[in-house]
Amino acid sequence: MMMKDTVSSLFYLGLGIAAKSKEQMEMTLQNLVEKGKITSQQSSEIVKEFVQKGKESSDQLGTITKERLQQLFHEMNLATKDELDELENRIIRLEKLLEEKDGDRSK
Repeated sequence: MMMKDTVSSLFYLGLGIAAKSKEQMEMTLQNLVEKGKITSQQSSEIVKEFVQKGKESSDQLGTITKERLQQLFHEMNLATKDELDELENRIIRLEKLLEEKDGDRSK
């Protein structure tokens, strides 16, 4: 669980940095609008593009993080959820077979 907490902390740190950057960018753009250097529409388009790029970066980071965690789990020889689910299903099937055999013996 510690690795998951670390990854979550890094993710939220990144979000905090992005939010602060967006806030600073909006203030800078507002300043440029007030000085007549850019229009309000241009400012909105820049912010929209910044948010879109941030989302794309976040998606890429999520994919990279997931791939790296899967690689680490594999290297550490840890079972995946799918593998554990398959083992659980096998146990359930074996228990049913045993119950059926016990039922046949009592007849």
